[in-house]
Amino acid sequence: MSLSKTRRRYPGRGLFFALLALLFLVPRAQAAAEISVQAQVASREVYIGQPFTLQLEITGAEASEQPPLTLADFRVEPQGTSNRSQSYQITINGRLQTTKSSNYTHQYLLTAGKTGLLTIPAIPVTLNGTTYSTAPITMKVKEPTEIAEFKLRLTLSKERCYVGEAITMTTTWLIGQELQGFEFNLPIFSDPRFEFFAQPPATARGQKDLVELEVAGEKIIAEKKPLQQGGRNYVSLTFQHTLIPRSPGKISLPPASLAINAFEGYSQSRQDSFGMNPLVMFGSGRRKIYRTVVIPANPLDLEILPLPEQGRPPHFSGLVGQYSLSTEAAPTTVKVGDPISLTVRINGTFVDNLSLPPLEAALPGQDFKVASAKPQSSLSAGTKSFITTLRASHAEVTAIPGLSLAFFNPETREYEVARSEDIPLRVQPTRVIRAQDALGGPAQEESGPAPSAMISEARQDIRPNYAEIREAGPGKKGWLPYAALLLLPPLLFALFFFRDQYRHDDTRAARQRRRRAYRRLRQRLHSCGEEAFFESWLEFLGDKLDRPARTITRHDAVAGLSGHPEARELSREVEEIFSQGEAARYGGCGHVLEKERVLAVAKKIDEVL
Repeated sequence: MSLSKTRRRYPGRGLFFALLALLFLVPRAQAAAEISVQAQVASREVYIGQPFTLQLEITGAEASEQPPLTLADFRVEPQGTSNRSQSYQITINGRLQTTKSSNYTHQYLLTAGKTGLLTIPAIPVTLNGTTYSTAPITMKVKEPTEIAEFKLRLTLSKERCYVGEAITMTTTWLIGQELQGFEFNLPIFSDPRFEFFAQPPATARGQKDLVELEVAGEKIIAEKKPLQQGGRNYVSLTFQHTLIPRSPGKISLPPASLAINAFEGYSQSRQDSFGMNPLVMFGSGRRKIYRTVVIPANPLDLEILPLPEQGRPPHFSGLVGQYSLSTEAAPTTVKVGDPISLTVRINGTFVDNLSLPPLEAALPGQDFKVASAKPQSSLSAGTKSFITTLRASHAEVTAIPGLSLAFFNPETREYEVARSEDIPLRVQPTRVIRAQDALGGPAQEESGPAPSAMISEARQDIRPNYAEIREAGPGKKGWLPYAALLLLPPLLFALFFFRDQYRHDDTRAARQRRRRAYRRLRQRLHSCGEEAFFESWLEFLGDKLDRPARTITRHDAVAGLSGHPEARELSREVEEIFSQGEAARYGGCGHVLEKERVLAVAKKIDEVL
């Protein structure tokens, strides 16, 4: 009788290993599923020309840099990346575990270029070798609408001009209500068919009549004044640009608009359990509400005529308008090869973009040598001046010939040439210094002996003096006073140089301004009126960022805070200060900054920067 072993079976063993494998694989699957990429906008309804923010949020993966984004129906401006990743440690059963969550948000400022239903397509993002895509977003883009509270008007100094002719475009913004922020949409500034140059206001009475605006990424100065129109009181802001068309044709200028965060009303705080809010009793329970409106500008048409071919001068450079030309030189009595400073002044319709007319045609190469360096230029009261250097090549030169400037006159419809007068010169021959001159003999002009004879005479005259030096011998110590005299000037120079460097150390002065900025702000706010609070705020930021106060914008302040842990919340508070300050400055509707609020935000900035 044979006995056989019977293997004992465990019915739950297979299930146990299956669960173990599942537990091992689930965390990996969860880790892979944790990575997400989403695109978000605050509202899916916008106006044409109204900028809005697109956020690309990446969760669960490290994002290195902001990916480029190009959209067919939108203008895209990258706004940077915010990092909201967190890392914390916890102890479980005596073991220290570190947990990290990665969260990055890339921000883009989008502006729709046409109306209708537009789609932001799926955006691909590659992370750790895997490509993820966002869901498409459909946007409803509406036409701007006219409202009584705000107006935007554009005018041209001419409706018909020539190619290259400078005309003036005036932009006027009428403000009849309190506002919190604004954004101009003037696509003509990026139109390749035109050149643009900002014009400073000429009729403002003082600094209080001037306001700094940011238009199309450029800082411009506008004139502020009260205005009554249609029985309504407005504050008008006016600024001008010079427009120069580059090609002929009849065109309609791209439509312009203005997005405004306008005051709409107040919202009441929620009542307490007794049906009464104590804050309302003391007048602080109301909160201002703002809404975004987009207003259009009036359409503009322009006819651009080509320049005639007949009668065009050979050196015509495309200048259109009415111009005059003058020159002056100093000194006018020189020797051959001495420098002569030549000043060329051009006065006319528009001279900001002018360069020095070519001198080669008017100044023959055999008579003059012109400096190769770029001439110095300056602009003042419609006149552009250029300063360059000339040298006469020989003594027969008697004058600097007059220069000419060709231009097309749109009033007479003919080509004209402006000319300057000749400048008389007296050029003397260059002296040749010989050994005989060095010994006190009579000087001679260029017709002297051969160079070999000069060298021979010099050797004969110098050799005896050299022999006397050798005879002095090393035993005599008469050289010590001479060495002291030689070393004293550079030592004194170095001493004064380092003293001045210490006194005028810009870095040291900037550090002192940053350190004392908050104290100075506190003193200014206590001594000035409410209307000067915003100016004091800008001066504080100027001290902190080491920049002129009048050039500081909200973007500069927010950019200066980037990289700090509390940058996001602090940037929001800085934006609120700018919005309230700009509302008081631009609107003039009685809205002022709160002193304590400005000091509280400034204190946080002082601790960060």
